[in-house]
Amino acid sequence: MMLTSGALYRRKDHKWVWVMGGNIFKYPMVGGYLMIHRHDKSLTTPQIIEIISITETDPNGIAIVFQADDIWKFIMPAHTNDINVVRKEAI
Repeated sequence: MMLTSGALYRRKDHKWVWVMGGNIFKYPMVGGYLMIHRHDKSLTTPQIIEIISITETDPNGIAIVFQADDIWKFIMPAHTNDINVVRKEAI
């Protein structure tokens, strides 16, 4: 199954803070950026400096933690494209 949606969080005060969820236009890659679009909104992270970890949240999906201007976490669910479900499970 190709993952086409995800949820983006930013690290703040020792916890993950929800930023946005939606369709993925650009996957996280070192030297690149992550782009998400949902309805009439889109978000592009700053350039990714380092991929810190990639964790399979079996059976729920994949969590990618990376550093850009701050520390970010991107969750790609393996079982659903419903952003509300992803948001509840990812915290």
